Amino acid sequence: MKMQNEIQAPVSGTVVSVECSEGEAIEANVPLVVIEPDASDDEDEGR
Repeated sequence: MKMQNEIQAPVSGTVVSVECSEGEAIEANVPLVVIEPDASDDEDEGR
């Protein structure tokens, strides 16, 4: 059975690495991508 789910990232930024392959079964709490946050997100957290 094929399933496709839309997942929103907790931050905006650039995907620098994809940690899974197409068709691979993924378990809960496994990182799918590595995101480098935008510079503006870093400034907002400092407030």
